[in-house]
Amino acid sequence: MTRSAMLLPTVSLLSATIFVLSGRVVTQNTSSALDEVVWRTNNTKINNLVASLTPAAKISLVHHTFFNGVEDVAGYIVPLPEFGIPALQLINGEAGTDGISETTGIPTQLNLAATFSRSLAYAHGSVAGTEARFLNSSITLAPRVNILRDPWMGSFAQGYSEDPYLIAQLGVQAANGIQAAGTMANSKQFGPSSTGASAGDTNSQVDLQTLHEVYWAPHEALVRAGVATIMCSYAQVNGVPSCSYDEGLNLTLRGDYGFQGLVMSDWGATHSTDASIIAGLDLEMGSDVYYTTPLYDDIYVNKNLSESYLDRAVHRILSMYDHFGLLDGRGPQGNSTSSLLTSTPIPDAVFAAHEQIAYNIAVASGVLLKNNGVLPLTEKSVAIIGPTGLQLTNGVEKFDERSYGRDSRKVSPFDALKQRAPRLNVSSSTGLDLHGSLVPSSALQTPDGRTGLLRNDGTVDQTIFFANGTALPANVSYTWTGQILANETGYYRIALQRSYPPWNGVVNASDFMNPSLFSVTTLEINGTAFTGYRIDLDGGARPLSAAVPTLDGWDENGANVYLEQGWHNISLTVPALFGLPVQVRLHWTTPADREATIQAAVSLASRVHTPIVFAYSMTPAEVVMQLMPGFDELISRVAAANPNTVVVLNNGDPVVMPWLNATAAVLWMGHPGQEGGWATADLLLGNHNPQGRLPVTYPASANTSLTRNPAFPERVDTASGTAIFDEGLNVGYRYYIDTNTPVLFPFGYGLSYTTFAYSGLHISKTADAEFAVSFTIHNTGSRTGGNVPQLYIGPPSTANTTYAGFQFAASALVAFDTVNVTAGASQSVHFTISPRQLSFWNQSDRSWVVARGTRSVWVGSDAQTKVLVGSLEV
Repeated sequence: MTRSAMLLPTVSLLSATIFVLSGRVVTQNTSSALDEVVWRTNNTKINNLVASLTPAAKISLVHHTFFNGVEDVAGYIVPLPEFGIPALQLINGEAGTDGISETTGIPTQLNLAATFSRSLAYAHGSVAGTEARFLNSSITLAPRVNILRDPWMGSFAQGYSEDPYLIAQLGVQAANGIQAAGTMANSKQFGPSSTGASAGDTNSQVDLQTLHEVYWAPHEALVRAGVATIMCSYAQVNGVPSCSYDEGLNLTLRGDYGFQGLVMSDWGATHSTDASIIAGLDLEMGSDVYYTTPLYDDIYVNKNLSESYLDRAVHRILSMYDHFGLLDGRGPQGNSTSSLLTSTPIPDAVFAAHEQIAYNIAVASGVLLKNNGVLPLTEKSVAIIGPTGLQLTNGVEKFDERSYGRDSRKVSPFDALKQRAPRLNVSSSTGLDLHGSLVPSSALQTPDGRTGLLRNDGTVDQTIFFANGTALPANVSYTWTGQILANETGYYRIALQRSYPPWNGVVNASDFMNPSLFSVTTLEINGTAFTGYRIDLDGGARPLSAAVPTLDGWDENGANVYLEQGWHNISLTVPALFGLPVQVRLHWTTPADREATIQAAVSLASRVHTPIVFAYSMTPAEVVMQLMPGFDELISRVAAANPNTVVVLNNGDPVVMPWLNATAAVLWMGHPGQEGGWATADLLLGNHNPQGRLPVTYPASANTSLTRNPAFPERVDTASGTAIFDEGLNVGYRYYIDTNTPVLFPFGYGLSYTTFAYSGLHISKTADAEFAVSFTIHNTGSRTGGNVPQLYIGPPSTANTTYAGFQFAASALVAFDTVNVTAGASQSVHFTISPRQLSFWNQSDRSWVVARGTRSVWVGSDAQTKVLVGSLEV
């Protein structure tokens, strides 16, 4: 990549753009709008190409176009055949490539982070980058390197961790893996938001030292590693939308970091024209509102914006095209400048290699949270209880941007366990019935009291069940209204289920190009809407509205609702899709049904040696930090019947575990992808030794968490629209250490089937503010196993007086590794603490300053367990 100094626009006080954000009036300087900014670099080829483009051609390259091609990709930039510029497709890739064609369902980024493995991060990126090229996409929208701050709305399953160093180390390797395949990676989302998710326009009020040392640090690491693209978030930062935040985009990304790639907005996160392009936003994505006619008019009609800003943006975009070979036939589309980019089938050999990578990540990500000796399984009598034990979970529901995976590789933990260990007597019980049975006509009535529900064409349907020969006509959207009868008070699961064509079936591109079509189904109960999986810009239709589809493969948009006895309002919306007849049905599970399935599970558990309960939660959870309704009760009752109960968790966000003390073992598997059934079985059987570590803290309760503590309501979005990051540098595990707040499980925690001992800590100074740390790990158990030693540092002992006005984290991870040690053997571990890790950001002169003094250093098995302790003097 060609690199050269970027001159920043000068600043005066002649003009400003005014934003009205959640009741606040914020001004952003745009006084340099008519200044000529330097856009040419030493890349003569791109200089000349930009200079040759017409105004209309330039405009067409800086905004999203709603055309999703054959793969329903996330984004599309039009080709310019007359200039030899091909079309460019952008595709989701956080957990595999998200297209209509079949791709490998690798584990989520959270699972990857639980491996603490740089090599697996590289492999994770390689799968996404390689398969993106087969789907003719040039940018993979990954990795997501947000700090996971809020345990409820933080989209934990889509990100890596709460720790900036771990995120940076894994994100760099993932981006390297993507780009080594010839695909551009995307560091996302530059903000931050108040939760860690991308969604929402909340104003994040956060000081600049914290931004540089925590929230922007992973992006800096990716820039230093050569990432091609960066995405700015929906959030406002200190009162300004992040996609027009001059301090972030121009001064930091372009100035401090020297970033030469392109900056794109999150989908719909562009909020202005002049302010955004001046601040350094090159590409408006997910919308075509600001960088289309308004940008053209400001430059060429009203002449109140210098064309050099547009030239700068186009130059950055085409420079990435050039670097990745799109302009000379080395891109995925070859020399074609066609508007429709067709995919190439992924070869079987590629799939085979990627399936192995997916398995390696899944099995290395399993975190053993508790074990009283019941694992690995040795007894012959085992019961699998729970829906995600009998069906492989799809992972995060509804909105996750990931590959669906290959059906041929999806084996449930139940089936995998039987195949891996035929000696085991494996029985099963549903435990909780998610899918239910048809809601009878006696429980439905129209608004005027007739039996059934009223369809939008005036028909009254006694029940909602249309399939095969009774499917409703195509190309029509249907709604039903009326009431549903709760015969008893309690929890009901009401599910609107819809049949889709197979992945390689009929695809109606107009469905995917319709931005108003958000959800495949909507179920509304007493005014609360439950939306199903979105399809627009998200890789086509899959049964992804629930963690598991129905047993016959239908998509399920389910709602777990507590209803008093009596009639309740209900409405159903099923839009037309694919030009195909509509197959839909309305199912439910009543409180009586639920009690019957739980009791059957309890009865089975009492008759076997080891009941294994599989439980999951949505992301975000329906209730803060809780499993799906019914699972806590199921686990508690099974554990009361059999103290050997094992729990396997499929969740992203942290959950509380009121049943923890009553169970014998807990294994976290997260969302392990298409190979998750095999990985889960191998960990339960001991075919692989658990070595995963929690990449996030599990708080003891929502009320003691950083963001959901009722004493600090301002830490997440409030009525004012502002979230205050008053914890500063002490996010995640640092907060719990700083405030001495007990947790359920700390960051970095994980058990093994073997045991390890640490000894021989040695710290030596190798240069000014650089230190070498070494120690030895001994496998004192009887099994070969992986261990994850973690190195932490504390603040300078005199920080409060020597560096008054600056922050230091209570604890900071500065090194880690994954070390495999055979039984009875030892291995030396060597870490380096760099000057940067001993420095703090000084905003006044935009510099990193080494903090002098004595600091504690310790090796930990997790963030709160100090195994070897020492100190260093800077």
